[in-house]
Amino acid sequence: MRTTQGNPFPQEKAIDRVWEPAKGWKATRVFEGDEAMIQSMANNIIASSGRFVRVDIKPKPPNLAVMTVTFDGVQDGDQPVAEANGEPVADADSWSLNGTDSERDIWSHSSLTSLAETDPAGWHYLRTKVTHAQKEGTWQNMITAWDSSQYLDTATSDDALAIFKMLRDGVEAYSVSQFVLSRNRGIRSAAQGTVSVGYVGYQFTAAQLQTHEGLPSALNFGLPSTGSWIKRTPSIQFDAVTGKMSVSNEYWHAYDWNSILYPSR
Repeated sequence: MRTTQGNPFPQEKAIDRVWEPAKGWKATRVFEGDEAMIQSMANNIIASSGRFVRVDIKPKPPNLAVMTVTFDGVQDGDQPVAEANGEPVADADSWSLNGTDSERDIWSHSSLTSLAETDPAGWHYLRTKVTHAQKEGTWQNMITAWDSSQYLDTATSDDALAIFKMLRDGVEAYSVSQFVLSRNRGIRSAAQGTVSVGYVGYQFTAAQLQTHEGLPSALNFGLPSTGSWIKRTPSIQFDAVTGKMSVSNEYWHAYDWNSILYPSR
């Protein structure tokens, strides 16, 4: 018959925590005690947190054992609270800004959209003359017979005539800079909070991205100084093996968004 003296239950040593940028926090807990009790304890841990732990048991004669439990993402009951905006704290959070150049139809240029707003009659005159000249090839006749009285003032008429000549010369598009701000996060499924899919299709200023979307202030220096950003639909993937989610979403920039189609945050 075996006689047990002292505390019969497994004893825990100090918890070690390690931060890995690619995987987040890990905690290692070591228990030593009766081999049967250690095995029972291991079974319970695996049953409750099997996706998040690695359990190693090493016998220690005569009837003891040492159990090492590694918790992925510090799955030891000490979960970080959600961010102030209600989203879970990410183990890894990266942002990138990608820029490209593209061409847009000349009629979407601010000089023409502004003309349509401030002088609709003058814009209609320009549009009508361009359509007729393109169809009949009478560009020079139109220039010679240009009627400045169709515009609010001489300066507006001169600008419209310059645009007309530019279209005569074959200019149909102009180049614009396009920026896409991308965010990628790795989040363990047990983390507190909920990934937000709200305000998709809304305009955000750079300041609002910092306040509501977690944009680091250090990245702000690289953003365009004007315009706004449209939040696009996020993508979320879950890995059943690691118990982690991958969350990615983008914000598209433009200097002028239609506020009816894309309301402001």
